[in-house]
Amino acid sequence: MRKASEAQRFPQSAVLFRFCLRVLEARKPDGKVHDQDVGNILDYNPSDTSHWKRGKKSVRSIFALEALSRALDVDVELIEDVASGAIDFDEAWFDFCESEEEAKQSQGHMGQTFSKARRDRQLMMESIADSMVRRAGAASVPVFLPELLTFIPFIQIAPVEMTDRLARSHRLKPGQYVIRHRKGDLTAHIRSAIAREVARIMLLSEREQFALPARSDETAALEVVDLANALLVPADLLKAELTKVPPRANMVQYLSDVFWVPKSVIRSRLVNLLMKDAHDTVFQAPTMSMPPKRPAMTATSQEQLSDDDVPYSSGPGGGQGTLRS
Repeated sequence: MRKASEAQRFPQSAVLFRFCLRVLEARKPDGKVHDQDVGNILDYNPSDTSHWKRGKKSVRSIFALEALSRALDVDVELIEDVASGAIDFDEAWFDFCESEEEAKQSQGHMGQTFSKARRDRQLMMESIADSMVRRAGAASVPVFLPELLTFIPFIQIAPVEMTDRLARSHRLKPGQYVIRHRKGDLTAHIRSAIAREVARIMLLSEREQFALPARSDETAALEVVDLANALLVPADLLKAELTKVPPRANMVQYLSDVFWVPKSVIRSRLVNLLMKDAHDTVFQAPTMSMPPKRPAMTATSQEQLSDDDVPYSSGPGGGQGTLRS
């Protein structure tokens, strides 16, 4: 007799399906999104979609992942990380929300994701982070947050059972805060989430202690991101580690592992490093237009899929599909 619930053969594919469904829901806040809406991206029939959702079907070919990336307007590397199991659902959603916020902020700067105003504000965040890193004596990587918080006694960190977020800050009493984060293995994304909460407390609740100019609603969210990233990836340590990147290594991935942070943090810090001393004319240059996207994958491109990605009904007799020669 078969068990009522079978173990998932491909749990990472089930996470990928859940992530894609959540992104579609975010893209269509006023409309109902069904499971088959996700399956339709890869031209899956209801049966194949159900197998994918329940982790009984692997979705891993580069063609399928690229099709999902284009249909959902999500970085293909993020899709690949979810499909491979490198990150879980909460970490993927963290990265997605960050990229969406970055895109939202760039709309007010003629398509530039890094304006002069942000550069100038970021330099202030850099100064605060450098001061904290020097006081903590953090001279090696990765930078550990408890060491930095030694000099901020009004913030405590505690692991708790948490399922809806990676980290959340609470005010215990005036001038005293605790950051509760997801219990279990400390991951790069949880570290980044904790750093965000530290930056949020410093910049939004205790700003006067750091002699900063008045908070601007337009730049408040970006200040939090920039300060958190600078705490985890200090500029001087980043420059030092850049000289050690192996010639054939993926630089972003390598630095992400060294600093124990998400790849999105490394990308942001590299941009900050490049733009730190940029002349004002750089920010006045016209933006480049992106090349047109290639057409999304359709049923006619099924032959490009791997065995695991071809619909079950594609093979002889309705069995597992096989590659066409």
